[in-house]
Amino acid sequence: MPQWFHFLLLFFFISVDLLASSADEIARKSYEVNHSRYFKNIMIPKKGRSTILAIKRGVGMKPTVTRLERFLSNDYHDGIVESKDLIIIRSGKLSGLGVLMTSYLDPQRSHEYMMWIPALRKVRRIAEPSDATGLSLTDISFLEDAKLRRFEDETYTLLETKIMDLKLLTIPYKKGEFGADGDQLPSRETFVKNRTISVIKSTYKKPHHWYEYRISYIDSEYFTDYMTEYYKGGVVIKRVYRHWISLDGISDPTFKIWYYWYSKDLITGNEIANYIPPARIKANQTSSPSFWSLSTLEKIKR
Repeated sequence: MPQWFHFLLLFFFISVDLLASSADEIARKSYEVNHSRYFKNIMIPKKGRSTILAIKRGVGMKPTVTRLERFLSNDYHDGIVESKDLIIIRSGKLSGLGVLMTSYLDPQRSHEYMMWIPALRKVRRIAEPSDATGLSLTDISFLEDAKLRRFEDETYTLLETKIMDLKLLTIPYKKGEFGADGDQLPSRETFVKNRTISVIKSTYKKPHHWYEYRISYIDSEYFTDYMTEYYKGGVVIKRVYRHWISLDGISDPTFKIWYYWYSKDLITGNEIANYIPPARIKANQTSSPSFWSLSTLEKIKR
């Protein structure tokens, strides 16, 4: 075998190894950004009607708009807890319901969910959704994207890196369709122009999941995941668009957070949008660790 062939094989295997490392590194940093891990905490309290809006619209159905508060803490150093996340519903029939979710660093350990049910005045432990059931539903696939899916659940391949323009869609709606809450929503898509984008393929390790792999378009400087396409049987079944901002008082320009998340199921036509008024987002606030506890759940007023 000629010597040049040995060098070619060596170069090939080194190149493949570097690409794999690069893909894992990019995907890991994107995971950290998408989960706001760069911040000690994120506090999004309600003020008047200005708060998080979660919109769900099925084909031929009247849309539902739910107002929420969210309080996320990443300030844990015990080698056990990764984060704690408190969600409080502030509108509709479930107003006053709260969920405290604890994520653990051990990828083999399930997330812990404690739910405050205001009608019963009790806290109940709820099970983590199964991989094989429910996660394809439009109303909770956002939860998987933002919280449930762990970095270790997928393998990563860097398909290409190139300068691109991307159009980030928003949920289309008619005036008055979402009531007074619709007045807060951005009404037009935004554009990402002339950015260096890493295109990452993320393949789910376990079989029988609602998707087989994802293609993500990730900013090579900020590691913000602008758009993700989900595939099943080689066909795109869902697209997700994320709109990002920098926060006031945060000096590092790479510390970004999404404020608008829009998804459309291309099989059913169902849509969801999550909007956070930028003025309501506060990062790295002084707070007591005891805030993320059962006692806070029990104090939620309906």
